[in-house]
Amino acid sequence: MKSLNKDKVIAFCCLILGIVYVAGALMLPETNLAKDPGPKIFPIIGGSVTILSSLAILLKKYVEQPKTAYTKEQWKKVGIMFGMFVLYAGLLWLVGYVIATPVLLVITSFLFTEEDKKVALWKKLLFAAILTGALYWIFAKVLVMLLPMGILFK
Repeated sequence: MKSLNKDKVIAFCCLILGIVYVAGALMLPETNLAKDPGPKIFPIIGGSVTILSSLAILLKKYVEQPKTAYTKEQWKKVGIMFGMFVLYAGLLWLVGYVIATPVLLVITSFLFTEEDKKVALWKKLLFAAILTGALYWIFAKVLVMLLPMGILFK
């Protein structure tokens, strides 16, 4: 039996996430404004690109066989990232975008910082605050979209 290579494993996971994402986007409410694509358009486009990219990788033929398996450490990081995805979805529902996003960005920065390089905590916190603020400004002010407030703050 041929073992799956890293690209195929990641592509399959992204394919499933893309399908779930598009399915969720299709459940968003319709808009009452004429000629307004509504809140569905961007998530559907993003999910569709993810699905198409995943399918392209899954169907790709290799000239030479790539590495076939993840190391134990890499599987651990994949599991942690999946857990963080679930945690982020739960935190968005519970406490909203403004609190959930910087928390997950700081956790992610710890996960992806190389062990031999030390990054000060204040730099990670500053990065999380700036990125959260910039994304909030883009979505809430420029695109005039509502971001999740969380059930605790409604």
